[in-house]
Amino acid sequence: MIKGLLLFASALTAPVAAFAAPALDAPAAKAKIDASLTKTYPDLEALYKDLHTHPELAFHETRTAALLAARMRKLGFTVTEHVGKTGLVSLYKNGAGPTVLVRTELDALPVEEKTGLPYASTVKTIGEDGKETFVDHACGHDSHMAWWIGTGEGAAGDEGTVARHADVHRPARREDRRGRQGDAGGRALFPIPRSPITASPPMSIPARSAR
Repeated sequence: MIKGLLLFASALTAPVAAFAAPALDAPAAKAKIDASLTKTYPDLEALYKDLHTHPELAFHETRTAALLAARMRKLGFTVTEHVGKTGLVSLYKNGAGPTVLVRTELDALPVEEKTGLPYASTVKTIGEDGKETFVDHACGHDSHMAWWIGTGEGAAGDEGTVARHADVHRPARREDRRGRQGDAGGRALFPIPRSPITASPPMSIPARSAR
């Protein structure tokens, strides 16, 4: 499933190159994406399992955010942390084209995992109601974050197609009011994308002409 999501997200970013280079060679772009995924997939799968094993509730994603920020800095992105408390924005400039935004979530659910997987979550924490609860990435945000990193790797290795590749981690997908506050902070501080891609619509960041 993760590999399919990675391929899908990477393929969505490829047409944006047409703004900078009108003749996009789609088969060549797909071959490049496939080759990149073959090389990076084992590491991304390991990241997915790590995130799955260590879920965090909304606005408590400190380990998660720090892990992903470090990975994006290593790729050459400029990273701003603590956007909307635990969110982060990673920006990469690599060409003369428009801004592309790839957005995902960090938070997990206050439920118990019963999959029996070797990397299943056994995490417990104190929930918003003050009671102890299990925590699980039952909604797939762990896989979303893995392909978020994968598309960032693709952007870092793809010179000359997009001017700015803005990757956004939104905290608290389900805590909508506070999550939207994080989005609002991002809109005020960072370039408005021409092409937004998100794993979980609706998204409150509008698609407008890139600045």
